[in-house]
Amino acid sequence: MSKGELVNFGMLAVLILSLWYTARSYRRQAWSMDYSSYLDLMARFSKAWRRFRDVKKTKKKKKSYEFHEVLNLIEVSCFLWRCGTIKGAPKRMLKGKLKGYIGSFSEKEYALSHLRQAVSSDPEVFSEIRYFAQKHGIDLPGLEKVKTQTQWWNKGIFHACQMCRKILRSSGKRS
Repeated sequence: MSKGELVNFGMLAVLILSLWYTARSYRRQAWSMDYSSYLDLMARFSKAWRRFRDVKKTKKKKKSYEFHEVLNLIEVSCFLWRCGTIKGAPKRMLKGKLKGYIGSFSEKEYALSHLRQAVSSDPEVFSEIRYFAQKHGIDLPGLEKVKTQTQWWNKGIFHACQMCRKILRSSGKRS
């Protein structure tokens, strides 16, 4: 083996190691962004539930508005879970939180009545919540089942996932 071949072999080894290190760095960065997104969602849930809880019972419209804000946040979280924007352990933790939130709805008439009212006006409203509940065996009495794959879902999933990523980036948690 000549000196030139040894140099080329050494450069190839350095190139392979640098590519491995770069791929490892990207994987760790994605992992930390998933945790950051999860923590951001949990902070948003905390604020939304606090606002809902702090509204006085005499202000029914305000209480209804705040509960719909919580439902919208749950809907977005169900969509993020479904399209796989968040992966790994944060996705499993989000699944547990969503199962807890949505599972508690079946026991609370206030939540079920608001869901039924919203769905009666438009069958596509809160379809992600209903799909999540259906997929995980959570019974929401009085709400119809969601088709597993709609034409919108097949055509719009990539665009919608991109929009969710933009929303998360705009919150300053993802770069």
